[in-house]
Amino acid sequence: MRWLQSLQQPVVTPAAKPDLDGGASQGLHRERRSAEQRVLPNNTVLTNRTDRAAAGFVTSVIQLSIVAVLQIALVPVIMRKAGHETLGAYAALTQMLLMLSLMDLGFGLAASRFLGQAFGCEDGGRRFANVLATSRRFYAHVNVLYAALVALLAQHVTRLLSLHGALAIQAQLAMYAIAAWAIVRIPFAA
Repeated sequence: MRWLQSLQQPVVTPAAKPDLDGGASQGLHRERRSAEQRVLPNNTVLTNRTDRAAAGFVTSVIQLSIVAVLQIALVPVIMRKAGHETLGAYAALTQMLLMLSLMDLGFGLAASRFLGQAFGCEDGGRRFANVLATSRRFYAHVNVLYAALVALLAQHVTRLLSLHGALAIQAQLAMYAIAAWAIVRIPFAA
């Protein structure tokens, strides 16, 4: 949040013009940052869209690389500690949850774009508030639907995946916990 506040504060830079007030300002003047400049917490200024896009790309590559490495590292641990059946159940449940998470239908990207555009409007924040409220309502409905579908899936997971014993109970409990989390996180979404 500090970087957002720093956008609204004036920047002190050396003056290009001679000092007209007898040295009282010590050769400094204030200027506003342009809409194209963004300041990161370490005072690095990204001056154009290309720099920001490149920084976002690098961050995404790092994030995806970490996720891939962690997934590769988890497979041997799960197989050693829990066995083949657990790994298969884990993989199948993960795929089912990922398919259900596609209910977003790209709304998250669209909401981010419209929030960015609304932030730049000079209407006292009304458009931004409207876009944010619409996004929050949409995500509340999607989370309730997601929770209902996960709970329904939890009831039938033992038949769908032919799970037995403790593994079936653990899979159901995990699915119910994920459904509960989908409801609990609604106030924190968007």
